[in-house]
Amino acid sequence: MAAALSALWPGLGQWYAGRPRSALAHGLPPLLAVLGVALFFVAQRAERAFALLLQPQVSLTVLAIVIVLLVWRLFSMARARSSADRGANRSQRRVGWAVFALAAALVIVLHGYAASFPWAFYQTSVAVFRPDPTPGIGIGATPSPAIPTPTGTPGPTREPGASFPAEPSPTASPATTAPPSGRINVLFIGIDALPIRNKDHRLTDTILIASFDPSVGKVDMVSLPRDVARFPLFDRPDVEFEGKINELVFWADEHPDIYPQGGIATLVSEVEYLVGIEIDYYASVEIPGFREMIDAVGGVDIVNQQLIDDPEYDWEDGRIGYRLEPGPYHLDGSAALPYVRSRKGVGNTDFQRARRQQQVLLALRQKLDDPDVLARLPDILAVAARNVRSNLPTDDLPMVMDMARQSEGAKIKSVVLGPTTFASLIPASDIGGLYALKLDLKAVAAFSVRLWGSDSRYWDPSNPPPSEEPGTSPGGEPAETELPAP
Repeated sequence: MAAALSALWPGLGQWYAGRPRSALAHGLPPLLAVLGVALFFVAQRAERAFALLLQPQVSLTVLAIVIVLLVWRLFSMARARSSADRGANRSQRRVGWAVFALAAALVIVLHGYAASFPWAFYQTSVAVFRPDPTPGIGIGATPSPAIPTPTGTPGPTREPGASFPAEPSPTASPATTAPPSGRINVLFIGIDALPIRNKDHRLTDTILIASFDPSVGKVDMVSLPRDVARFPLFDRPDVEFEGKINELVFWADEHPDIYPQGGIATLVSEVEYLVGIEIDYYASVEIPGFREMIDAVGGVDIVNQQLIDDPEYDWEDGRIGYRLEPGPYHLDGSAALPYVRSRKGVGNTDFQRARRQQQVLLALRQKLDDPDVLARLPDILAVAARNVRSNLPTDDLPMVMDMARQSEGAKIKSVVLGPTTFASLIPASDIGGLYALKLDLKAVAAFSVRLWGSDSRYWDPSNPPPSEEPGTSPGGEPAETELPAP
């Protein structure tokens, strides 16, 4: 009985054995430790507590406290049993040891479950958050230095990513920008790495900037189509990248002599250059990981705005074709995957797909506020550790989480930099029969200045931006749409 009571809480067994001072000595320290940790996290908002636990030093401290409490609890149980053992016969002692062993096993299991939470946070933090050493990525960082131009004269070729000299594309002249406005710009990168792909076909098919301005409570989601091609390179504006932008990460990884910072950092710098805004952080996820994440949170709720009837969609299990009527749906990972990947069929384009990707990202953000998700937390963190990578320093997490909370209920504007407002179709005969787009950098520059003002590299104080909102050009996609707030 003494051992079982101390299993419930250290010191109760000593109290049962008639040793009140010993009971206080055993029970008070763990009580103060637990109350201290609980009050610390209760004083934080849920997002800040989550962010703090993702800092390795915090998660390891909590893990150490759980282990110390386990040892203290077992010690208290043993001492309580010993104190109550006096005068017992041999048969009673055997029963006592059996009860002690059973209670100790239960305590170890419970503490093991409790330890799984800080351990999951620690594993996630060291796996996901890998600050990029490349200058120019992160709040307050200086722009990236130019990468040396490779020797030799590049020539036309259909190798992915090959480049050739071209006249500089029309862009507005960059000007010295004012101090940052307080916006945070995060680049989300979705990598198509399904089992049906080979290692030479890892494409960044989702390139999405989420830009939050806390001063006005607005979120702008800007998608860059994956089929953008023949764009000027950020470090050599007089040279164009011949392949599509979704090939850039793989190509840069394959050419470390030209881009030693790696593929993701190269893509970040290129998006910064084209769109004209500094990217504070990036986060990348591979498509199988996206599916796992949706399943880990229990699925997401979306409203499909228009019929999707894609006769060519290729499922991983060999099925062909995907159809979804308009209306509300609860999507698990397998159902969400074609929703964000399908792009063929009448009225279904890469630009509609980009908007659906934005929609699902917001639905996932909303799902993470569900209290029921707490029980799934270790599984969610394990999925993130396997599939998500970001250059966000863990020290910045509390600030970013605070801004995420501020963004709830914010006005959300969806923008796809596609035709005909921001891009035009490259004739297939000019690019080896491929479907490809060329950005209208003048239109992108005007949009960048209108959206980000003096934070845009295109900002020119002598030429203020137009005040009107872009509409829809004949035959083109809507330039901007509203999305429901999360």
